[in-house]
Amino acid sequence: MAKLPSQFNHEEHEKIGDFTPIPRGEYLAQVVESEIKMTKKAKESGKPADGQFISLKFKIIQGENEGRILFTNLNIINPNQQAVEIANKELATICEAMGLGPIDETEELHGIPVVIRVEVSPETASQPARNEIKGYKSADGFVPEQPATRTAGAAAPSRPGASKPAWKK
Repeated sequence: MAKLPSQFNHEEHEKIGDFTPIPRGEYLAQVVESEIKMTKKAKESGKPADGQFISLKFKIIQGENEGRILFTNLNIINPNQQAVEIANKELATICEAMGLGPIDETEELHGIPVVIRVEVSPETASQPARNEIKGYKSADGFVPEQPATRTAGAAAPSRPGASKPAWKK
């Protein structure tokens, strides 16, 4: 048993949000926190060269899921060069979608609206279903898809003037 420094009243504090995955789709979001962390292997070895990643925390800023949080990790230093190449491509895509040039700090990504494409990874024996960010594009001209009540067999509504983003072609 451990004695708290003072009485804790849960009614005085905000609760942790819902962890159920949001539906797949495109969402307007922004980076609200970022950090460079060492991988488990790097922590164990004490060698940063064994792995570091950028942890980005995105917050949805519009629509039915406003306020929901999603994370992505980018392996910027890793013995596996393919992991580093994938991270570099993803960071390049994020920067381009945000209209940024070269950056020196992850904080430069904060607060800039960007459209994220979210997928749902199904539940497995070892993990619950979860969201993954699978694409990024500019927020310029973004019109979120509106949830529609449809009867069975009815076609989904389309967004007027919407074209397929480059990562969907």
